[in-house]
Amino acid sequence: MDRTSNRAALKIALIYIVLGTLWVVLSDSLTSTLAGDNVKLYEYLQRFKAWFFIAITGVILYVLVFQQTRTLLMKDEQLLSSEQHYQSLFMYNPDAVFELDTSGTILAINPEGQRLLGYENADIIGTKYHNIIAKEELEEVQKFFKYVLAGEPQQFDATILNRAGHRVLLRCTVIPIIVHQELKGVFGVARDITQIKQHEEAMIASEKLSIIGQLAASVAHEIRNPLTSLRGFVQLMQTTRELNDNHLHIMINEIDRINLIVSEMLVLGKEQKVDYSPHSVIGIVNSVYMLMKAEGNLHNIQLRLSGDQKDGRKVICNPNQLKQVFINLIKNSMEAMPDGGDIIMNIKYTPDKAEIAVIDNGAGISEKRLEKLGEPFYSTKEKGTGLGLAVSNRIIDQHDGTITFDSKVGIGTTVTVTLPIV
Repeated sequence: MDRTSNRAALKIALIYIVLGTLWVVLSDSLTSTLAGDNVKLYEYLQRFKAWFFIAITGVILYVLVFQQTRTLLMKDEQLLSSEQHYQSLFMYNPDAVFELDTSGTILAINPEGQRLLGYENADIIGTKYHNIIAKEELEEVQKFFKYVLAGEPQQFDATILNRAGHRVLLRCTVIPIIVHQELKGVFGVARDITQIKQHEEAMIASEKLSIIGQLAASVAHEIRNPLTSLRGFVQLMQTTRELNDNHLHIMINEIDRINLIVSEMLVLGKEQKVDYSPHSVIGIVNSVYMLMKAEGNLHNIQLRLSGDQKDGRKVICNPNQLKQVFINLIKNSMEAMPDGGDIIMNIKYTPDKAEIAVIDNGAGISEKRLEKLGEPFYSTKEKGTGLGLAVSNRIIDQHDGTITFDSKVGIGTTVTVTLPIV
């Protein structure tokens, strides 16, 4: 602002000096030429040129000052209009909008932000943001704040505690305020997604229960086989009154097999807090394989594993949710092969990703239907709800991964889940 004022003043002063110098030189020369040796005429012309100069420079200065003043007034009007636009965006925004300084002190917060927090403006201004963040998430939020102070905009979810002590989940977008290449503070926009998150979790839980119910028949069939073997050996021992080590070894293996299948079902069905921690990819895939192999046998479908099965690399995940995704994908493949077929779970690694592909040789999906896969309530099956893939997409998105579909009618479908590895 000061630089602009200085430039304007300097511009006017220079114009005045240049014009004054030119006028003195030219007018003196012209006066001498016109007056010649006439002294009275020379004195008259000198007085006239002085008043004429005052008049001319007055007009010129008026024009210059008028233009500069009009320019400054226009800029002030634009600035005022811009400020009013900002105030409208700030005050009437349906999301919470806030401003922090570089130390994390709240400088401003809009009415929606006050409503979410339950505080009046006077009660919240001047406090630190970490006073309202849930303690278990504070360290993570502080990391994001440091990134923003380094000039990197951030988007993340964070839980706050409002004045009533209720937990509110916010989706936050935070950007740096940079003026003249200098960091002045932080702007943020936050949206309450508590109910959205609850609805997502309810949908995931509902889909999980549906999967467990559908698996029950095949798991019961799979358990019945080792139970039949155990019954036979027990009856044999009752008859012979003898213990055979080979028979006992087989019986223990059959019991272990039952225990493994039941354990996987219990883990899948158990309601848990959605925590994320490192888990091996092959461990998750093997668990799904054990559960779904029985289902495949019932429908004359051969389920096989391929790829790198010895690599123990891990992903940050909730293992139950990933199992739910793969079970859903395999069930979809099975339903596309009513007359039986083959399904391959292939594991492949890149330097920073794990790719798990579910490959079948079923009926395939047309390009038109592929475009709509994953939309809630859209299904290629007659009695399908379409929620299975919608839930799977959401789970993988929460794990910072992707799901891609590649299918050809009459040849089969490949669904590839890509996840970042630790």
